[in-house]
Amino acid sequence: MSCADVATLVAHTACSRPLLGVHEIAGPAQIPLDAFVRAVLTDAGEHRRVFIDSRSPYFGAGLKPGDLLPGADAHIAPTRYGDWLDGHAGAHR
Repeated sequence: MSCADVATLVAHTACSRPLLGVHEIAGPAQIPLDAFVRAVLTDAGEHRRVFIDSRSPYFGAGLKPGDLLPGADAHIAPTRYGDWLDGHAGAHR
């Protein structure tokens, strides 16, 4: 998700009643982490291969399917990776 999407939610949250909890934010598309990394590498002109190891820990923790997905009450940001990339073409290439 874009920093503008995050900033919008932070500003909205700061001006709202206290949550007394966590406000999750997620991008609009569910993309497997390996597919996202492949897309980022391809967009950057990299041609390295990405391998999946389901036994490999994520920051020391074993993950189950769905562990990194947002909860039902999460704010879903509107900006897709491809749209963000189109707006920043050349900024990181």
